[in-house]
Amino acid sequence: MDITLVGYRDWIHAETAGVNVRDLHIAAHLANQPGIGKVLFINRPVSLAELIVRRKRWRTVSGEVLYSKYNCQLSHMKEYGNLYVLSQFVPDIVSPLVNKRLWWNSVFRRKSVVDNIKLAKKQLAMDDDVLYLFSPLAISTIDTIPHKFFVHDVIDNFAKHNRFRHREREFVLQAYKLIGAKANLVTCVSDKASEIFKDMPAKTIVVRNGVDKAWLEMEPKKPAEFKDMEGKIVGFGGYITDKLDTEFLLELADFLPQINFVIIGDAYDKEVLKSLRDKSNIHLIGFRQFKKIPSYYYNFDVALILYKQGKGHDGDPLKVYEYLSLGTPVVSLPLDMGGREFNGMVKVESDVRAFSDELLKFLNKDRDELRVTCRSALLENDFWHEKARMIVKSIQGLSVK
Repeated sequence: MDITLVGYRDWIHAETAGVNVRDLHIAAHLANQPGIGKVLFINRPVSLAELIVRRKRWRTVSGEVLYSKYNCQLSHMKEYGNLYVLSQFVPDIVSPLVNKRLWWNSVFRRKSVVDNIKLAKKQLAMDDDVLYLFSPLAISTIDTIPHKFFVHDVIDNFAKHNRFRHREREFVLQAYKLIGAKANLVTCVSDKASEIFKDMPAKTIVVRNGVDKAWLEMEPKKPAEFKDMEGKIVGFGGYITDKLDTEFLLELADFLPQINFVIIGDAYDKEVLKSLRDKSNIHLIGFRQFKKIPSYYYNFDVALILYKQGKGHDGDPLKVYEYLSLGTPVVSLPLDMGGREFNGMVKVESDVRAFSDELLKFLNKDRDELRVTCRSALLENDFWHEKARMIVKSIQGLSVK
């Protein structure tokens, strides 16, 4: 069974930041699953506007290049088994700037883009088995990429995404209706996300986020930034946007001045970043490649999840699984954990005083014992290879509509 996969992120993100998001994790693990032939990962085409304004490169630099033309490149990512990546460039300037994310849908209808996808599949001798779409913004691919089965993954409920404009959210709502009518299968990150397709014909299954099982064996050294910090280290890893409850974090830092609060991640919202800079016990580490992240999470004494209510997009935080796999307990603002208790290693509070109490309880316990309890809280189906196996099994059980 061959899979043509259209991600929300592209494989250039995997090269610059790492395989650190849901669609990239799933793609990498599907390519190593029994019963899977080839996985062709199609990067969203990069426009001339992005090359000029964002200085974004348009093609991957890793892997073995199978062929390269002026507007497309096909590469084999041998590190990930039967994973192939198609990169494309289109000379658009005005439309991407005006339409922003909505340009994604139109560019996948372009003849040159469609022809490049056909060429890649022909080069790889791929059958038209499965189209696996991760972005509702590229819904046009169900018309332009031949397939026997159409599968969609709900990374988040993009109709609620706080960084999407109103017009984009409206487009997503219409795309979900089309997906609900045409998809053979929808894999959803949470039970809440699956409700998008309630009363629609599409079959849905919940495939929550996970972590690589190899993280259970890691014992990485303390990063250099931690060596001069006196006292306990409590940390958060993730993008700094208006989704982060900075007011709560600032109040927490005031309430526990003896604690070092460490934030790791790119800042997408400069105003949010600015509000955190003046606190002496808040340390902004900045972006770190995913391969370096375990050394930070492992050496947190406690990890945080600090997302504002209403801005979770019906998702399932990857960080829960990553923190626990490295033996670090979690204190979080309210979130949906699917009814899981994780051996009591994930505590949820919305009040600063109660939140601080839970932090202090963990900080006063034996760190080695906590590490064992955290890691044992993860089950076999919390690991990405098992998620991929579940997806393959579900696709193999489908029948043509």
